[in-house]
Amino acid sequence: MDRKTYIGGGAIAAVVNNSPYKTALQLWEALTSDEDERLDPKQERFFRRRKALEGPILTMLREDHDVVPTKVSFDHEPNRYKDPAVPYFAAEIDYETVMTPALVKRFYELRDVPTGDTINGEIKTASPFDRGAWGEDENDIPPHVAAQVQWGLGVTGRRACLVSPLFGVDELPVVVVLRDQVTINWLRRCASEFWALVQQRRPPEPKPRDLDDLRRYAARLVGVPVELNDEAFAALQTIQGARQMISGLEEDENKAKHTLFEFIRKAWGVPADPTVDFPIDNGLLQYKGKTLAVWRRQIRSTVDAKLLAAEMPMVYHNYRRESVHRVLAKPPKERK
Repeated sequence: MDRKTYIGGGAIAAVVNNSPYKTALQLWEALTSDEDERLDPKQERFFRRRKALEGPILTMLREDHDVVPTKVSFDHEPNRYKDPAVPYFAAEIDYETVMTPALVKRFYELRDVPTGDTINGEIKTASPFDRGAWGEDENDIPPHVAAQVQWGLGVTGRRACLVSPLFGVDELPVVVVLRDQVTINWLRRCASEFWALVQQRRPPEPKPRDLDDLRRYAARLVGVPVELNDEAFAALQTIQGARQMISGLEEDENKAKHTLFEFIRKAWGVPADPTVDFPIDNGLLQYKGKTLAVWRRQIRSTVDAKLLAAEMPMVYHNYRRESVHRVLAKPPKERK
């Protein structure tokens, strides 16, 4: 299935702006873009390695928790379900297992799930340093994981899910999550409203207090006049005043740098010739025998985009990315 044709468990947390990886606006941009979404090499490596760990995790589930998977999701054959009522709802379930009396003995929370029922299973990997993100109680799970789990229970119509986060290499707790119909109804309502925005090509509201999301949203606005209230007007004045102050301080800093660097140049005996390199040693700036700063030599590598476009236009085109953002600027001068 094309990921742009449905809302899955991996996206639902973003839909409700509860994902640590993506906001609703960023998800909307990915679903409405004409370009295929591509993972960067770091993300691709992470997902590939995490998938490779699922086999050992399934073994640990059998050995440590008596959980016997009956169906497992693979890349070549994903265990994906379509919602019976809504065609653009779907969920991929990492593994499934069948309810048995042995599971009830180990997980008392499953006592009301009939024997023989299929229950979902989700596998997660996390650094031991992320243990705190899963809460102090061993039955706590992060909100974005809870959203994914409830979404999967809603799509499959099942009663429970076993969530198995692997911390490090050998800590594998199992958390029982029971179906919460109130949460499921809310997620499905939010997903329907979000999907309508995708179909209408109308972006969702930016995530509150997310500066990057606010910039993304503002970049899509057209030049419509906005009458400011007193609070917004005061905020605009604060921004403009701060910018003037910063500009003045930067000018003072640049003048001071020129004075200081001229002194260092003369102290080292370097001629006032821009083609002459300074010594490669760092400069220890001292006053009355005490070192106050270091004038450190640094090397920066850059790509000459114009040269690359001229000599290798196909490479330049394939790797070129265009982003849109807005800046708060002075209004244009009126033409006389």
